[in-house]
Amino acid sequence: ERPMALLALLIVAQIGAASSLHILPAEADLHRNVEYNMETVDASLARLLSDGGESCDLCATRWVFVMSGGGRTGSSTVLDMLNSIAGFRICGENEMWLKELTQFYNKLEEYKNHSGFESVSEKNVLCAMQKLARVSVGEVPPDTHTYGFKEIRFDTQNLLEFIPKLFPCGKFIVSTRADLNAQAESVKRSWWGNYDEIARQTHLLEEWQTHHTDQSQILHLEDFGTERFNDLLKWLNMGGCHFKGVCKSNTGHRWKGCNSSDVMDGHCELLDELN
Repeated sequence: ERPMALLALLIVAQIGAASSLHILPAEADLHRNVEYNMETVDASLARLLSDGGESCDLCATRWVFVMSGGGRTGSSTVLDMLNSIAGFRICGENEMWLKELTQFYNKLEEYKNHSGFESVSEKNVLCAMQKLARVSVGEVPPDTHTYGFKEIRFDTQNLLEFIPKLFPCGKFIVSTRADLNAQAESVKRSWWGNYDEIARQTHLLEEWQTHHTDQSQILHLEDFGTERFNDLLKWLNMGGCHFKGVCKSNTGHRWKGCNSSDVMDGHCELLDELN
């Protein structure tokens, strides 16, 4: 056995209610990894491929992601600032289930070479995974129009290349620090501190961003302020409101949360679709 998120198995359930797939019973905790027998996962994967799934519009849902270079970049503040916008539901961290979906997708590619699976539609698979991402957000208010996640570990090029494939119209906020020495010292006081690894992940993210400038922005901790966050608000096509302050969500290595009324003025309205 190896860790495999329940998310991967739920993909199968999302793909076809009419199929007779057998899923091992487990508590539906969508934010924790669960142990599963890989033979069961592989069998479910094979049925998923043969069933085919349903196509969808991968741009129908508004997605916004916070991508942090190793932690202690201010990403918790970014998360809370986004969630202070009416209609936004940004979750995380999610124990890197996006990495597990990447691995799952790669396994699908392997199965394409097996007899009987040559006609598998890549889009159908991505549609199932995106529907699953939406399910993992959980119950939301009826006026929610923007979904997303925050994660602090993006350590492979393969993962970074997969995410915009899964969310081709998503928006990505790359949350990093200009002062990597200060970041490494701050991280060390929390759980681990390795300058080289922090620098590597930061370089990966910021290099990736240069190739996706139409969908992403870099937000350095050193640039935090109402002016910068209001620029993000416009970039996200929100109007009728503005930030009057900035959350201090994770000072002293403890998450404190943020009251939206302390940082937001006005009534936020979606001006149009993300573009």
